[in-house]
Amino acid sequence: DWSSDVCSSDLFNYFASYLHIGPSSGSGRGPRNMMMTPLEFFAAITPDCQRLHGVGAGVHVEVTEEEIRAKKIAIDTSPVKDSVLNKIGELGLLSYEDYCFLVSLLSTPRRYIETQFNLFDVTGSQSIDVKEFSFVSSKMAHKAGGFGSYTDQDQAEKMASSSGLLNYMFGINRDKVVTKEDFKKLQTDLLGEIIELEFLEYDKDNSGRISEADFVTFLLKNGRITSKRKAALIKRVQSKWPSKGRGVSLASFKKFFYVLAGGVELERALFFLDVEGIGVDKEEFRKISSWVSGMDTSDHIVEVLFTLLDGDEDERLQGDELTPVLKDWTHSRGYDKGGIHVSLGEIRI
Repeated sequence: DWSSDVCSSDLFNYFASYLHIGPSSGSGRGPRNMMMTPLEFFAAITPDCQRLHGVGAGVHVEVTEEEIRAKKIAIDTSPVKDSVLNKIGELGLLSYEDYCFLVSLLSTPRRYIETQFNLFDVTGSQSIDVKEFSFVSSKMAHKAGGFGSYTDQDQAEKMASSSGLLNYMFGINRDKVVTKEDFKKLQTDLLGEIIELEFLEYDKDNSGRISEADFVTFLLKNGRITSKRKAALIKRVQSKWPSKGRGVSLASFKKFFYVLAGGVELERALFFLDVEGIGVDKEEFRKISSWVSGMDTSDHIVEVLFTLLDGDEDERLQGDELTPVLKDWTHSRGYDKGGIHVSLGEIRI
């Protein structure tokens, strides 16, 4: 299971294909750090990604700062219109700290994005400068059971790096600041593109729709169930909606992706609604998932889910029928590891 610890350097190094050679200082050689392209980041958080594959630890191309600035390296591009990954890639590569930050950004439910912004806004100025971002992102990345050490040298290295993310957020001269709205927009743009790229993994003919069987394959991909069980579940859905069935649109796919990305929120809401332990019906589930995502969940998506998971066909979905799918989905992408947790007394968010 390559995603058991999403922010491990081993996983990062498996997908990162460039060894960045920094400027030398004095008689010593410059710092050497592994870096990845934005599409390699997508591959790292997408199980069995068909667009790019990991190159393997120790396999890399050496690249200098001058070569990056002169755009002498070939970088795969995203097909998504107005791609934020392409905009970042035009400005440089992604460091390990960038990688961990982006996973954290994706795995933070939208309702808590302001909390994450406040974590980076160390001075409380309602904006984040590059020093604040470098300080917090380095602490997030280099930790083992807690925040690691951080020195002025770490900050200087981070601020001087050729990070495409830093260039995108703070400008090449690092003289820009990120407001709360900028921070929210980055999450929205990034998550929207990740969703569309995942959808395109199945929408081979660019029709704007995928089959119900493709949708449940997406849900169960890298789930911890046997291949035989997975095939039986997919067949159950496929028998109800053959290949030319109604299908799932990109809009419906996107709305439910937000539900999955906020999986813990869905789990918590189901627990409080179903205190009797009798499960929830389709309308109750639709309302809960719409609350989690902040968008109206498609009736058809709910129908597909119940066909997939309601094995006893009692028209009610139990927590133990849904929770394993949610946990496997978030675990396979590292969202369970990347989220920021806030404790308020006995309450943990």
